[in-house]
Amino acid sequence: CLRPSGTEPKIKFYFGVKDSSLQNSEQKLLTIKEDIMNRL
Repeated sequence: CLRPSGTEPKIKFYFGVKDSSLQNSEQKLLTIKEDIMNRL
């Protein structure tokens, strides 16, 4: 989910991941976070 902040001039990103293990989920989360930061 992507939405503007209600009181500040910023955009908030909300996302989650699901996988068969915590380690795989954490890796997916890191990959998504890095991809978003690289696009900004």
